[in-house]
Amino acid sequence: MAALPKQGALAKGTSRYAAAPADIDLASVTNREDWTQLPVIRKVALIDLQTPEGPFGGLNATAVNGMARLFMSPGPIAESQGRRDDFSRFAWSLFAAGFRAGDVVESCFSYHLTPASMMFDSAAQALGCAVFPEGISQTEQQVAATVHFKPVGDGGTPDFLQIILEKGDELDADLSSVEKTLVGGGALLPSL
Repeated sequence: MAALPKQGALAKGTSRYAAAPADIDLASVTNREDWTQLPVIRKVALIDLQTPEGPFGGLNATAVNGMARLFMSPGPIAESQGRRDDFSRFAWSLFAAGFRAGDVVESCFSYHLTPASMMFDSAAQALGCAVFPEGISQTEQQVAATVHFKPVGDGGTPDFLQIILEKGDELDADLSSVEKTLVGGGALLPSL
């Protein structure tokens, strides 16, 4: 709640805020109840906003050239990363999943266009973990790297982690060092 006034001030600096209804007074947003009264821009609407109002639909308070990374997620939805450690504040999720300083972890999220890999990577580093970036290709090489580095944790989509485990079984590789994982970004079907 303490961050709301600052976020409101940042929002006022965006071109999208200038186009917002006149009755929105961000200074009056002081609690969760007030927050729920603000209009919501649905993710699907972002696609239509991005082209006419710039790559982020006029919602960015930081200029594009001031951002650390730019992503194009499925949709396509433009996303950004700022210039601070654990920008997405994802480290708490890793900590809750049991990741700790000194852990060696592998990131099996895609490092191509989408933000999940950098979210996982920067959060793990913020916790003090050593990360090796595997991405989602060259499965046999990934199994070999897992055997070599012996990570205690990994992150990725559940379907791709399943592919690595199956490849490990096929190659009779010892992947037992991996004791914890954080999954996201894909369907978590009962078979996985």
